[in-house]
Amino acid sequence: LLGRNGAGKSSLIRVLSGLQAQTAGEIWIENTPLSKLKLQEIAQKVAIVLSDKPQTEYLTVYETVAFGRTPYLNWQGKYNSEDKKIIEKSLEITHLQEFSNKYLHTLSDGERQRVMLARALAQDTPIIILDEPTAYLDVYYRKQMMSLLKKIAHEQKKCILLSTHEVDLALELADQLILVNLKGEFQCLETWQQDTVHTFLEI
Repeated sequence: LLGRNGAGKSSLIRVLSGLQAQTAGEIWIENTPLSKLKLQEIAQKVAIVLSDKPQTEYLTVYETVAFGRTPYLNWQGKYNSEDKKIIEKSLEITHLQEFSNKYLHTLSDGERQRVMLARALAQDTPIIILDEPTAYLDVYYRKQMMSLLKKIAHEQKKCILLSTHEVDLALELADQLILVNLKGEFQCLETWQQDTVHTFLEI
């Protein structure tokens, strides 16, 4: 999802994930209107990673990632062997096993962003939505994060939607582009030319 500041990318992200009510139209997930789903059902279908810095600074990486299993816990709130297996797998995919017992406030921005992605993976949903996941990252970690997301989407057959200002990275790595300009107009592209993208976003 590409667009300039003020185009409404973050608002759209929040609406699609059920965090903000839509003002018109209807959102369907797997043949069911989003408005008909309970919060727990939404949490089992859509994982979201917002651009805000995490508020779990004094939790360990493992504890933070384990929060992703919350929609599946029983009334006792205990993790079973399957939960633990999924948590460990999420840490492995994001290359965080060695950070498992470290506290979030000791990590770099790039490492913390991977933790948030690992938490979303632990939620084990068919859809992952990320609002500017590269916002606080330097050039190296931006490319690393985007490449990791593409790998996860292809290997695990997940639908991953992310908003970004990184036009060049999106052109290089995205399977599909959704452009939104300041007029609120949308254009979906599966093949594109850089000039076409930049021209539309400037409208």
